[in-house]
Amino acid sequence: MDVSSASGFSTAQINAGNIVSRGLEISLSGTPIQTKNFSWELSLNWARNRNEVKELAPGLNTYLYATNRYDTRLEHRVGGEWGMYYGRKWR
Repeated sequence: MDVSSASGFSTAQINAGNIVSRGLEISLSGTPIQTKNFSWELSLNWARNRNEVKELAPGLNTYLYATNRYDTRLEHRVGGEWGMYYGRKWR
């Protein structure tokens, strides 16, 4: 997080807060075709991860992590998902 430049530093690392993550991953593999001269091995992987920012450091409800030239912001907000992009709605 940003700190006063009078300290001699521009940023400091702190504990982010309380983030709850839940997920599921399923992997399936097999050999649908196998002969003496040929083998076809198949593998499928699927994952779903959800997380929620329960709280940030004391006094913070949102933390701006990064911006880009399209006015999109990578923010961490209490009640939202960790690392969500927020920006203006295009017409």
